[in-house]
Amino acid sequence: MISCVLLNWHPMFGMDFHNGNMLPVPPAAPIAYGPNVVVPTPLYFGPWGAFTGRPSLEVFGPASGTVMQQGTDIGPLIIHIPIPFNILLPLIIMGSASKSYFGVASVQTGGLKGTAPVAVAVMQVMNLNLNCGAIPSPTGIVLATNTVNALFTLGDFVSGLVTMLVEGAIQAALNLFFDKGLGGFAEGLFGKAAMETLGPLLASNVVGTALGLLAGSPLGASGSDLDGDLTSPVGKASGNISGFAGKVGQAAGDAVSKMLNNPNIEQHPSGAGASGGGANPGTASPGAQRLS
Repeated sequence: MISCVLLNWHPMFGMDFHNGNMLPVPPAAPIAYGPNVVVPTPLYFGPWGAFTGRPSLEVFGPASGTVMQQGTDIGPLIIHIPIPFNILLPLIIMGSASKSYFGVASVQTGGLKGTAPVAVAVMQVMNLNLNCGAIPSPTGIVLATNTVNALFTLGDFVSGLVTMLVEGAIQAALNLFFDKGLGGFAEGLFGKAAMETLGPLLASNVVGTALGLLAGSPLGASGSDLDGDLTSPVGKASGNISGFAGKVGQAAGDAVSKMLNNPNIEQHPSGAGASGGGANPGTASPGAQRLS
């Protein structure tokens, strides 16, 4: 399947779901998986993606767009509109994330964090990003129409899907631990009176969100998305697990494709590579190149 490559100015919008509290004082009004409208946000522009984005340094697209690498994350400062109001909104915005998991392994491009596959839209002209939340959800819609395309194989799809599921599960487990399992720690930190004022759910969410950002996680404004010494052990471990799962998914999907494309069963083998604007099949063009 031919899919559009993701560019930095492509907008992401949609919805995600966060826990929290409606009121800062008793009686507590807890919110469980409350919906949040996510306003359109570019994949990589200004403060968005400044620390978590993965731009290519070699390939450019239409309208001076920068081609993005697989795994790029918008990161903090995604504006949310909670329904109903959530007093944790500032923390939700600071800890926001929207990650692009689908890419084309046969088309590699160099970037700030090394060489990686180009990111593409899983639905040809629309991608589904995994958005932040109490349980991360693939509800970040990216409109990716442009003239730079790449051949998206079954192996690429399975790899991206498996990686998304694994990282989403790890993040959900971390959120459950930080948000639900730290009631005693929150009471010890804030004191019983503060807990009675804030409400257990609010206090545990504050502590859980703060510790989650410090500990690092596969999704969100965490050390796992940064290079060097800032990368936390938790982030490294989760990245290794999801990376291995993605490689297994890629191999499995490629094996199925080869079987389906076996000429002995009268199937036509598919090719590999990218199309549009002069990109060489299978690899990104060397040096800086503007594709249109």
